[in-house]
Amino acid sequence: MSDLITNIIHDQLNRFTEQQMSIWGCPPQGIKTYWTFDGNSNSWVQVTRPCWLNNGKEILLVPKWVVRRRFLFKANQYLNRIIIERMRNDRDWHDMRKVDVFRNLPHDGEHWEYDTVISYTRDHPDALSEYHDRLPSYYRRAIGSMDDDDLDIAVYGCDFTQDIA
Repeated sequence: MSDLITNIIHDQLNRFTEQQMSIWGCPPQGIKTYWTFDGNSNSWVQVTRPCWLNNGKEILLVPKWVVRRRFLFKANQYLNRIIIERMRNDRDWHDMRKVDVFRNLPHDGEHWEYDTVISYTRDHPDALSEYHDRLPSYYRRAIGSMDDDDLDIAVYGCDFTQDIA
């Protein structure tokens, strides 16, 4: 989860953490004051809440339903969708199928895919940028995109556009 999203929903995550810690009988280890976004007032507010710590850093638990079970960003996906595609174009292998290019790569060692990805990205740093640019379309294709209203409902439990209109 990005730092920006965490800051926006900090209070919701803190309250979820508080519920879970209460279930397991873990008392708070301190008090923390932080800024969070208040959907009711549509503004940033400063709140003070109990907190739980690990090595002096705040613990924020995230509900399972918010977290993706299967990450779409994988070395194998990057290799197949970007690197092999680029190899076909760079080496004029347009008539070869991706699977054939994949099979013809050196399979040296247990982690050859990671080694190939690292080596190719060192030589072609723009390949990773291309993957990051294309990544949102892979997510949309895999699970559909979540618009702002869906995100509001998932995080805050209500649709703020209805309240504003």
